[in-house]
Amino acid sequence: MTSDFWWLTGDQLAENWSVGVGHHEPLPDEFNGLTLAPSQEEPSFHHWRHSLDEDDRPSNEFKRYPLHFLETWRSRWNNRNVYRTLLLFPDLPEGQRALGPFLVDIDGQDWAHQSLQDLDDTLRIARQVVSFVTNRWQLTPERDLRIFFSGRKGFNIEAIPDSLGIRGNVDQQTRASADCLDTSIRQLQEQNSVQPGNGSTVSAHGTSIDRIYGNRFGYRLKHPYIRLHNSWNTWASNGVTERVRLELSVDQLRTEAMNSICARAEPAS
Repeated sequence: MTSDFWWLTGDQLAENWSVGVGHHEPLPDEFNGLTLAPSQEEPSFHHWRHSLDEDDRPSNEFKRYPLHFLETWRSRWNNRNVYRTLLLFPDLPEGQRALGPFLVDIDGQDWAHQSLQDLDDTLRIARQVVSFVTNRWQLTPERDLRIFFSGRKGFNIEAIPDSLGIRGNVDQQTRASADCLDTSIRQLQEQNSVQPGNGSTVSAHGTSIDRIYGNRFGYRLKHPYIRLHNSWNTWASNGVTERVRLELSVDQLRTEAMNSICARAEPAS
């Protein structure tokens, strides 16, 4: 299993970091999105949890934990719908916060009624994203990228921020990440004959890329949490349904059919 912090350098890994965590109950099909609390820029909806109290009871209070706490957090929620913050916080006061990895979040049009045809289109877009970012920033895919089927709506492409020239303090990293994401969206819109006025939509089938790093009110983290690697994406749809956030190699992304990817992500019978 790929580490959730695969993108950190050896020197960075030697430092002491803390992160925020999150968990939510399975979301119903009619759920239409996240409401962000501006003061903390964190998802805040029913049954969202951000910490454990001294009696191991779930709490909405935001706390920072050392990186190794993620295994405790996974275990507490049976590795289902578990997240960490995209931001890493240094323990030393003079340390610089880190933002990563760079994330391209590809979603199908109608995730409440996701069909294999919708997912086929997200797979096609994921292949285009990998091809574009690899060529545009001269990346080595096996070293600089990680690819995941999110388990439900589409795909996540992760990249080492430094390999895309994303450096500096967190504000600079956020702006640079937004610029890289905007460049990718414009390229995909042009490639797929989608008018730029359609926001983050990048295909005629309605597949879109989440603008994680900013909006018209300025550069900030729109979605400040990332689902943990190899965790279960669980939702409520005629009962509880789930698939694992499945890592794919570049070759698997290029050659494997969507029905095969879905089958591998589903629980063993």
